[in-house]
Amino acid sequence: MDEVNREKSQTVEELIEQLARERANNQRLKASLDKISSQIAQYKHRFSKFEKIEEQRKEVEFIQKKELDDLRKQLEIVNYAKKFVEMGMDEKEAEEAAGAMLGGNIELFDKSIANLIKKIKKTEENEAIQKLLADRTEVHAGNGHIDDSSSLTMASQYISQQSLDVDALERFK
Repeated sequence: MDEVNREKSQTVEELIEQLARERANNQRLKASLDKISSQIAQYKHRFSKFEKIEEQRKEVEFIQKKELDDLRKQLEIVNYAKKFVEMGMDEKEAEEAAGAMLGGNIELFDKSIANLIKKIKKTEENEAIQKLLADRTEVHAGNGHIDDSSSLTMASQYISQQSLDVDALERFK
């Protein structure tokens, strides 16, 4: 009850003074709140920039990792293609075969290897024929003499012996 009596007993000047103190206190609290709000906004802005920088860093790191992986894969393709070229493939087919092998395209890789095997076989066959022809002595028709007249005589005798019996053919008609 003392408080109620005391409030009642306050004069208008005291109440105005108390109101002025409360307003000043409110102004001080509002200024503190504004200052804290401003600091919070600054921190949010800084944090936002930091997040953006961090996202950009991660994105750059991801791109660099991807580029590095691509370069490693290309290097592997080049190394395998070089080996395939040494085996006898042409460069384009060697790159395709290496890419297929590393990319898991077994059908294309098998086809490339089958073509390589065919190419190697054909090359070896041609080389063997060329070697055989180079090692072979000259072949002469007839009895081994190079006399054209005797060769022609011998050929005409052979033809006359091999001629068809036309009468025998007529009987079968």
